[in-house]
Amino acid sequence: MLLTLAVIGLYVIHFTSNHQPHKDISAKQAGDTTSLPVTAIAYINIDTLLEDYAYYHELRQSFERSQQKLEGQLQGKAEELQKKQGEFFEKAQKGLLTRTEQKDAETQLRAEEAELMKLREQLSMQLAEEEQVMQRKLVHDISEYLKSFNQQAGYQFIVSAGTGSNLLYTADSLNITAPVLKGLNEQYNQAKKKK
Repeated sequence: MLLTLAVIGLYVIHFTSNHQPHKDISAKQAGDTTSLPVTAIAYINIDTLLEDYAYYHELRQSFERSQQKLEGQLQGKAEELQKKQGEFFEKAQKGLLTRTEQKDAETQLRAEEAELMKLREQLSMQLAEEEQVMQRKLVHDISEYLKSFNQQAGYQFIVSAGTGSNLLYTADSLNITAPVLKGLNEQYNQAKKKK
């Protein structure tokens, strides 16, 4: 999930960011002896951002409540089926069912079991869809904020670092997580007050 979010975020940020250079930073300023210009780049630690971003927590809690509700629904149906199966086996062992009743009960139980499997698959797909929508909302919110943020900052690239990232090294001086997180939370809190 985090890797998908990071890749989507990078894609959106790259193609929607303001392409004016930040400041002409030279490689010499970065400690190199050559004076070749370095592209204005910054990064966000996506793990830290998600850990402290209030909107993400709201979305996650909503998803988890939905997940618990659907799992409870499924669990109730599974317990009901188990009870029916137990009653059937008990009656069958005691010889309390005719062959016809036993066949009918077996057919009915198999049909209910197939229906339970179908319900499990539907609920799983529903949860996956809800999680994808949650991720898209999050990526959209962060991307829209970064467009605004980058109008002032003027970075050419804002990338994400963190668990699952392809970045092997990031200099702390390029980390803009704190101001972005602060801005995102302020924006979220203002929007929440308006509701």
